[in-house]
Amino acid sequence: MTTSVVKGLYNSPNGDRWALCRDQSGKLVVSHQPNHASGGRASEIGVEAFLSQPRSGPEHQALIEALAHLDAGQSNSETKKHSEDKLFRALGHAVARCWKNLPQGIQEDLFEAAVALEGETIRQQLAIYLHGKREHTVDTAQPRAMPEPDSLGG
Repeated sequence: MTTSVVKGLYNSPNGDRWALCRDQSGKLVVSHQPNHASGGRASEIGVEAFLSQPRSGPEHQALIEALAHLDAGQSNSETKKHSEDKLFRALGHAVARCWKNLPQGIQEDLFEAAVALEGETIRQQLAIYLHGKREHTVDTAQPRAMPEPDSLGG
């Protein structure tokens, strides 16, 4: 598979080399070039799979650092936009899941910020959706019996 090197990650004392690369589809992968003496074959593995491996050597630490700084030097604006959209979606899902636990003032600020970003046309639909996410709003929406006023005024 043809890849382009994004950043060299780590060169071990025995001659093994790791690099962060982008495959033909644009996906980030880790390329491992073993030393000649080991006779091993070069390999590529997806970043997520590489980081999920139980070992955490210096090549793993170098990858984590490279990923943290990747956005700053990223030349592919489409990939950066995709990453940002993914983060916004994740944050939006997290806010929706935690909505009922947020203080009312924070809920109102987030609601108005969302309307400001998407426009007034979303206001009613968003209000209906979030209404079901607020426990205290759902509770207060239940009809309650009103006590009859005392005819004697007291």
